[in-house]
Amino acid sequence: KLNTKAINLGPKVDFDALSSLLENQFFSAADITTVCREAAMTVMRRYMAAGTGNQEKLRHNAAEMSKEVAALPVTMDDFMAAVRKVPSSINADQIKRFSEWKAEFETAI
Repeated sequence: KLNTKAINLGPKVDFDALSSLLENQFFSAADITTVCREAAMTVMRRYMAAGTGNQEKLRHNAAEMSKEVAALPVTMDDFMAAVRKVPSSINADQIKRFSEWKAEFETAI
């Protein structure tokens, strides 16, 4: 939720479902931030593809166009597409090595 404070969320965005989807997928906090950014960028791409945000408008009034895009909601479908597109930057072996390292040094304290 922290990564979505400045994003207009659609009413069907379900963080519990997203959390369950990412469980055991080894997404780091940075990966989750990237998923949120990608979901938000999907709105911009949809806006531009619809022809609403043409290049001429962008050149003359980028601030107004930015406000229009910010008002559009990021949907659960946008988040689902972002999860499919953004890979995890860590893997099971790295998690295992970290857990072993943590266990070794935790007992030393």
